[in-house]
Amino acid sequence: MEVSEVDEIIFQHILRIALFPSLISATEKKQFAHLEAQNPFAFDFGYELSQRLLFLLPNSVPQPDYLSLYGLAALGHHNNPKVKLLMIADRQSIGATNQMIINQHIKGVTCSLVIDSNFVKKNFQKNSYDLVIVNSERPELIGNGFKISLAFTGILNDNQLKELETITKDYYFKNLIPELLVGNNVIFINNHTSDFFSVLISGLKKLIAEKAISKNEGQMILEREREGNQLLINGVSIPHVTIPNTSDNYRILAIVPKEKPILNNENVYLLLIVLVGQMQIDKSSIFSYLFHLLKNKNYQSIIDLRNRKDVIKLLTDI
Repeated sequence: MEVSEVDEIIFQHILRIALFPSLISATEKKQFAHLEAQNPFAFDFGYELSQRLLFLLPNSVPQPDYLSLYGLAALGHHNNPKVKLLMIADRQSIGATNQMIINQHIKGVTCSLVIDSNFVKKNFQKNSYDLVIVNSERPELIGNGFKISLAFTGILNDNQLKELETITKDYYFKNLIPELLVGNNVIFINNHTSDFFSVLISGLKKLIAEKAISKNEGQMILEREREGNQLLINGVSIPHVTIPNTSDNYRILAIVPKEKPILNNENVYLLLIVLVGQMQIDKSSIFSYLFHLLKNKNYQSIIDLRNRKDVIKLLTDI
């Protein structure tokens, strides 16, 4: 969606709520909470815009959650991370159609098609492809000998396409996170307070001292968290900020406190800081991955974080 279109629908929304204010239902609140955990930057936008509208129009009811939906619309369809996909099919026509669908609809995935599975077995080079899928009426025959991520017959339907999209994203982040949590990017702090911001400040100071982040980045993270609307998933706090530079990279840092701070009446066992480069087109997928990973995690695996390996296992054990 073009920015000018978003401007117009936000303007129309403001006019509507000024004339016909309405309340958000309990069901909608749950739906918004689910969306916010996976798209925090869009909801940061909605919150900030609502505060500015309240300043300009003190008697208005700007509804930040609804404004956040327009932020989601502005972000549009994201590019997914680069994943090399091999599809083994038993019919050229059906296989070629599915290859086209995958390459067109799952951005960032490069899908190669092979019809003769025997040829693949003879010439398959280890690590040539990240994932293997099978398009066949008899997947157990042509997929034998490979670790198959998805098997399906005929033309991919919408549900299968979404499942494949999730599989490719999970693969990407599962392999990316260990690369990010290296060196001084994982720290353990010996704090003696349960005040969340005191713990966050202590952790940021140590990360700055270890040169894992800059002083300016630490200040940006702290300011963002103090604005409110913090992201907390199953005992894991996720401070997040967009870094205004030319990078399109993700950066992740972990702070494990000795004494567990309290945020929104909930114990925090891990502070996972996510920094996203301003040029990164896809600012939401990493949060979607973390949300689905952490929301149903066994609490014990979150409580017992004794070293870097435990942190990485928590964030990659799908």
